[in-house]
Amino acid sequence: MILILFEKFFKIGLFSFGGGYAMLPLFQKEFIASGIITEEKFYDIISLSEMTPGSFAVNAATFIGNEKAGIIGSIISTIAVTLPSLIVLIIMMTLLSKYEKSELKERIFRGLRPAVLGFIASAIMILIPSTFVDIKSILIFIASMALIISNKVHPILIIFIMGLVGMIL
Repeated sequence: MILILFEKFFKIGLFSFGGGYAMLPLFQKEFIASGIITEEKFYDIISLSEMTPGSFAVNAATFIGNEKAGIIGSIISTIAVTLPSLIVLIIMMTLLSKYEKSELKERIFRGLRPAVLGFIASAIMILIPSTFVDIKSILIFIASMALIISNKVHPILIIFIMGLVGMIL
């Protein structure tokens, strides 16, 4: 299981551009489709990973690794998901400093932006069916959006408030 976790998280870390939500389609394919975790567990991990300080990918890797192979699994999964970023970062920093004004570099980044947006849109489509299951969920969503848009309540406070509202309802 540890080798499977390393391989899957390394692949997710290597091919995920755009952060946590952009990774959701890959998480779903690698873990739900292969039967490693259930869809219900996947949604629980998304919630926990978003509420816990730190990167979504690192938190999810830690939770899944621990779930499947204990502390060693969580350590290996966390290393695996972060290792590609470290390698790519070292390579990119070397290349970007060398080609700082390159038109090719600009074209590459212009091509990556819509791809990242596609990953994020895909993540939204994955999350919608499990999230809007009843009127309570819709009301929590609307209240959260209103508070976020108003900019009068800190997002962390919104997470705690809506968690409490969910527990009460």
